[in-house]
Formats: sequence, structure tokens, C-alpha cells
Amino acid sequence: KPMFQTIPEAREDLKRLLDAANVTLPEAIPYKGVVVSTRKKLPERRVKQ
Repeated sequence: KPMFQTIPEAREDLKRLLDAANVTLPEAIPYKGVVVSTRKKLPERRVKQ
């Protein structure tokens, strides 16, 4: 199993925003082994108008 996950490189426009905000992203983050499920349908949870 991997020990870390790499973060993809940002596009040019996003790099400019991050630089302007003086934000630096890490090169990698620790791997937690968490599986995210997105099977729940969102329209069921939306507020009806």
C-alpha cells in the first residue's frame, strides 16, 4: 500500500491565484486508506422550492 498520495500540479491560472494569496501546497499528503463513496443521489437531499 502507498504511504502517501501526491498532489497534481496546478494549472497556470490557479498557480497565479495561489501565488497571489501566498499559499503553498504540499507535494504529498499521508495516505489514510479511506474509500469515499458517492453513490447517494444528491437530488433527494436538495431543498424543494
